[in-house]
Amino acid sequence: QPQKNIRSLIIIPLVYSKNLIGFLGFDAFSPTASRSPESSGLLKMVGEMLTNVLERKRAEVTLQQAETKYRSIFENAVEGIFQTTPEGRFLSVNPALARVYGYSTPEELTSNLTDLRQQAYVDPERREKFMRIMNEAGEVSGFESQVYCTDGSVIWISESARAVRD
Repeated sequence: QPQKNIRSLIIIPLVYSKNLIGFLGFDAFSPTASRSPESSGLLKMVGEMLTNVLERKRAEVTLQQAETKYRSIFENAVEGIFQTTPEGRFLSVNPALARVYGYSTPEELTSNLTDLRQQAYVDPERREKFMRIMNEAGEVSGFESQVYCTDGSVIWISESARAVRD
């Protein structure tokens, strides 16, 4: 009967990018159950798969945290922030920019301003000049223009931008 209490134990370190992230352990009632090359290979493969799953989950959580942080900064900034296509279609707009133009929400702004060059700029050539600088230098700083607000009034804005491709 003492044989039933004898156990074998195998512990596999879980290593990712040369960092130990944990251990995977298996035990058995037979002292030789986990000693075969097949068992060891299988356990090693399971350990590698588990490590990959854990690291993928960790990367997902990190990405979600970064997205939440970015979204909070974007939504709560006091300056107007936006992304557009080179053709002048908004991709994203924060609440501060909507207020600058006299709209209640970013969605209201993006549904009403579909062509920046023609609808927003008092002088449409300013948008073209802005885009020429962006195409040549990849960034623009302190670019001043007059734009229309939703009520028809005209305000001065100063734009700073950086090209983001792909």
